[in-house]
Amino acid sequence: MKNLRFLDLDEKFDNLVDLLRLRAHSQPDQIAYTFLKKGEEETARITDEVLDQRSRAYACQLPSLGATGERSRAS
Repeated sequence: MKNLRFLDLDEKFDNLVDLLRLRAHSQPDQIAYTFLKKGEEETARITDEVLDQRSRAYACQLPSLGATGERSRAS
């Protein structure tokens, strides 16, 4: 996968879920986040594939929480 610059993301993806889905398909085992206790001791890791799965699950719950309508865009 070609490395994307932050400024390119707005042109290539409609939303964060689409970006995470691409990363999950192209590099599922890549570590997306490492969680540290007190900034030192590793307590957990999450891969791009798991991050994608969780983000889509959370996105499905948003309408039931009253989160509807257009997304806001930063200027």
